[in-house]
Amino acid sequence: MSPAHRKGPSQPAAHQLALVAARRARMARTARRACADLPRLAPGQRLPLLLEANERLVVAALDAEARALSARQALGALMRVNQRDSLTGTPNRALMLDRLAHAIVGAERRQTRLALLFVDLDRFKQINDTRGHAIGDEVLRAVAHRLEDAVRASDTVSRYSGDEFVVLLPELAQPGDALTVATKMLAGIAAIRSVGVPPVAISASIGIALYPDDGSDGATLLACADAAMYRAKEQGPGRACRHGAVTVDAAEPAPVAPRAGGGLSPDFLDETRALLGDLREANEQLLLASLSARDLQERASAAHARQLRFLSMVAHELRNPILPIRMAIESLRRGRADEQQRGQHYDVIRQQMGSLARIVDDLTSDCRLSGGNFRLRLATIDLVQVLVTAVESARPTMAQKHQTLKLNLPLQSLPVRGDAVRLAQIFGNLLSNAWKYTPAGGKVDVTAALRGRQVAVTVADDGTGIEPDLLPHIFEMFVRSPDADDVPGRSFGIGLAVVRELTAAHGGEIVATSAGIGRGSQFTVTLALADD
Repeated sequence: MSPAHRKGPSQPAAHQLALVAARRARMARTARRACADLPRLAPGQRLPLLLEANERLVVAALDAEARALSARQALGALMRVNQRDSLTGTPNRALMLDRLAHAIVGAERRQTRLALLFVDLDRFKQINDTRGHAIGDEVLRAVAHRLEDAVRASDTVSRYSGDEFVVLLPELAQPGDALTVATKMLAGIAAIRSVGVPPVAISASIGIALYPDDGSDGATLLACADAAMYRAKEQGPGRACRHGAVTVDAAEPAPVAPRAGGGLSPDFLDETRALLGDLREANEQLLLASLSARDLQERASAAHARQLRFLSMVAHELRNPILPIRMAIESLRRGRADEQQRGQHYDVIRQQMGSLARIVDDLTSDCRLSGGNFRLRLATIDLVQVLVTAVESARPTMAQKHQTLKLNLPLQSLPVRGDAVRLAQIFGNLLSNAWKYTPAGGKVDVTAALRGRQVAVTVADDGTGIEPDLLPHIFEMFVRSPDADDVPGRSFGIGLAVVRELTAAHGGEIVATSAGIGRGSQFTVTLALADD
């Protein structure tokens, strides 16, 4: 923190102190003037003057005392703020070093030990780089809370710098107690599951230094703890190491040092070890049960999301062929079509009924119901015929809005490896989308062109267009244009998601482009030509 920044919050307190000093100076001047005037006054006039001066002095003294108390409180609050880390709320480095110096003095006087633990998060830079600094800040706060939960109220947890923490354990009963606390810290940090979606995997490395075993001053203890931390980090993440001792990880119980002259019987030690083993096993089972419950909940949520997505796509697939059938039936009912047009309408109804039968057949398939994937019946087909079928099925619908539908095909055939019904569904969905978002009298062009060993089919319209912010998300489920409610045929934001999945299932890709609102849109599907 810069000096200028520290100066800002202290100005109110300094101002209060300045006011107190000025008021005291005025009180002193008033008293001196009153004393100088007393000899010149008659005896009867001295008493009222003294009473008035005394009253002013008392009021001024009380006011000065109140202002001084307020100034002291403001300075105390400022000092507390300056001694705390703004992100985690833990003592900062300056306060930790001050407490460490006092703890060393106390330990020397009482001839006791203290421990200093240097905690460094593993792969924290990777978390910051891949998940962002906001997630990194949440990780630091969560780690600080877990460290505080693992120590006593008399201990100090400090954010030393960046992703490093220093923990001070004064009044240490046994040297092994520091390793016990470190193991508890590692387990607590490894159990953090509340940061990020998906949760961030967090671990730490801890180095331990003891007073007076490893050093007699704060700088030496910090250096030893830091060196021990790097030794632990060399052995892998999630480990703790005492300076000059072996490395342990969070899964190992901390060694308990025997008390000198304890005289414990072997039977008592065996019973204690058995009890500790049972407790450790119970804790492990509890932790595993908790993690399993969380995992089951996440799996259930994911399964529910998949089921919702699957049902939405099924509803759209079943609804998609209905509109061409309805239009063809309506045209036949009016009786205005000639023999050729009636034949075309019958062909549309037959083709769409075949698509409906195919969809229902897929729904009864165990593969589709269990996996939620599209089942393809692959064969080498002519994409020209697929496009002709899709366009002819869409003509009756577009004729109602007096839209012009034009098909541009190359002279040669376009053999591709795919499912004819599903490919027709791709271009049918794109044509339905163009019909919805193109006003009456508009134009829709379907163009197929060879690009080396690939064929690109573009469905272009001069309709409402796509907003630039919406364009990167247009193929996501339930993403709709803001004016979707104003177009004929209610849109749920499913059709283009189905198109993307079907295109990907055929090994192709789809790209959407638009010059902006009111300037139309283009959807280009690229598929590989069949080898034969």
